[in-house]
Amino acid sequence: MIDLHIHSNCSDGSSTVCEILEEANRQSLSLLSLTDHNVVDAYDILKEQKVRKLFSGKIITGIEVTTSVDGEIVELLGYGYDYKKLKELMIGEILTYKDYKLKECQLAFEAYEERGIVFDKSNIIFDPEVEGCRGAFFKELLKYPENRKRLLNEKSEESLTKFTRLEFYNPKSDFYVDQTKIYITFEKTIEIIHKAGGLVFLAHPYMYSENITSNMQSIIDRFDIDGLECYYSEFTEEQTEALLKLCDQNNLLVSGGSDFHGTKRKGVHIGTGYGKLMVDENRCNKWTAKIENFR
Repeated sequence: MIDLHIHSNCSDGSSTVCEILEEANRQSLSLLSLTDHNVVDAYDILKEQKVRKLFSGKIITGIEVTTSVDGEIVELLGYGYDYKKLKELMIGEILTYKDYKLKECQLAFEAYEERGIVFDKSNIIFDPEVEGCRGAFFKELLKYPENRKRLLNEKSEESLTKFTRLEFYNPKSDFYVDQTKIYITFEKTIEIIHKAGGLVFLAHPYMYSENITSNMQSIIDRFDIDGLECYYSEFTEEQTEALLKLCDQNNLLVSGGSDFHGTKRKGVHIGTGYGKLMVDENRCNKWTAKIENFR
């Protein structure tokens, strides 16, 4: 069993690196990657031998970078890079997690006030060191019937994840917050990960709006990505099969993982996601086998 999409408390997960390694060992994972948002700090921790020894399997470097394409916020996963080199390349290009979250909140305040969306600013409380403002906005905005009537998709009320993907990141929604100016560009993200010797995958393609999911071939044609995340906790079998077919047609690599966030994403477990996730090791081994075990 493998898991190539895991978040620690170095970004927005609740579990420490040590706790993740211990749990991965209990679950008998043979391979994992820590893919924190916009930071590689977990790998500084992993350089400590007493920490690295907590997990007997293979670890490859990973990161999930928030970027944008066609006006919509998306994420790219980077794997197998030289983490010290990537850390240097990120300086001046990728903001710290805290700075991103503070800027995101300010943009949301400005956008919603301008559009006459109802909310009490004093209720938007969050800790930018470990979380974004979207959870606070989600709870606050849905208190008001007039806001719910303006939702683009009725599923947006079901969870923060759906609200984020279908509204907050969707240019067609009244709740869209244009963050493209504060995030590194799609092209630049690909460039620096490749410069650091890594591979680039489009993260969880079906978690975006129709703007992205219906135009994946266009993204593949226009940008130098290496693969797609085909196995994911929230994907149906049909979605996974469609992505695998797309990879085969375009000679792309395959990745997958749980998107584990500890208690921040309830019900998602390392390795198995919501219980049924099973990342195909043979598919991923075509590229993971060529990456050196992190020590």
